[in-house]
Amino acid sequence: MRYKIFVPTAVPEQGFDCTLDTRICPLSILEHETSSKSREYAIFKRAFASFPDLDAFGVISGAFERKSGVSIAEFADFVTAHLTETTQCIAINPMLGNEAIYRNCLDQAVATNHKGFHHVQNALALLFGHARAVDGLLPVGSMFFCNYFVATRAWWGQFFKFVDSVVASLDALADAELNLALNGPAGYVKNRNLIGRIFLEERLFSVYLDWRNQRGLSNSLKVFERYEERLKKKYPPTIAEWLISILQLKQAGLQSQDHLKAWHSTTKNLDPRLLWLIWQLDDPPELPNR
Repeated sequence: MRYKIFVPTAVPEQGFDCTLDTRICPLSILEHETSSKSREYAIFKRAFASFPDLDAFGVISGAFERKSGVSIAEFADFVTAHLTETTQCIAINPMLGNEAIYRNCLDQAVATNHKGFHHVQNALALLFGHARAVDGLLPVGSMFFCNYFVATRAWWGQFFKFVDSVVASLDALADAELNLALNGPAGYVKNRNLIGRIFLEERLFSVYLDWRNQRGLSNSLKVFERYEERLKKKYPPTIAEWLISILQLKQAGLQSQDHLKAWHSTTKNLDPRLLWLIWQLDDPPELPNR
């Protein structure tokens, strides 16, 4: 997998080879920093340490465009327009089909057979209580996969502190089944060697946002939405329209028990063929040399 760094303002003197856009540069120094035990989160930390003079940055993978249905340039324009002193993080969820049919990112991990992830979800419930991002219904626009976001240095620092604290707390529980879920193969069909900890770190972005919300703290967040446009771009028309209606029903379920029951009944026993299609189109196969 190739990764690129995005900086709102190009800094050529730092040696970036910005071939696509002056704001989007290959991260060649990080190209070999991934393994079965350490993936995007380790790259984020390496970029944070390697470029101390950057006021804001993000890291995206070569899968960004085919997953999100948005060009890198479009996302870069959005970030450039909206990243300010008060809006310190810009995020996009590339997997809108999954957001429509699951309550939160941890439910999605359990449902998609990440090995032992129900132990992770239960342990997080011990840490956070019945938080929405752990075992409740998240509002539309609050579920994020792949951690495609750009943030200020201060925002990154707080995020790292939270994730490291949560992971350390889980490790401290010294629970054998939890340890196996975090450090054993996660059952990810595209790479059987990746361990569960990688998928926990990815999902802690949504947990972090919800944790701050529950404490009345500002997330300083702006979300790249365009849900209908992106779903229609990725999905066959009938399924796209259905997913749009499910997202709307899910959001309405936060205010109405009737809508919540309708969302649950609609998404509870989906046809396995439809589920497979949603998983495939939200997380399409990698292309050669990507």
